[in-house]
Amino acid sequence: MLLGLGSGAVYVIDGRDVTETNISGTNLDHTLSIFDTRLHLLSQGSTFNLESRRPIYHAAETAQE
Repeated sequence: MLLGLGSGAVYVIDGRDVTETNISGTNLDHTLSIFDTRLHLLSQGSTFNLESRRPIYHAAETAQE
């Protein structure tokens, strides 16, 4: 399955390998901490394969609509 939505940039955060986080903490005043994530920043035309969790680069000029 490929993900390719939007006309500008798309941020994909893969948290599969997270080693530590305070996201489920009870104190909402603390700054969020998440360790060992992968961030993919996709420009227009690129896609993201959800099964392989890998981005696929396509130049915006050559991307099919």
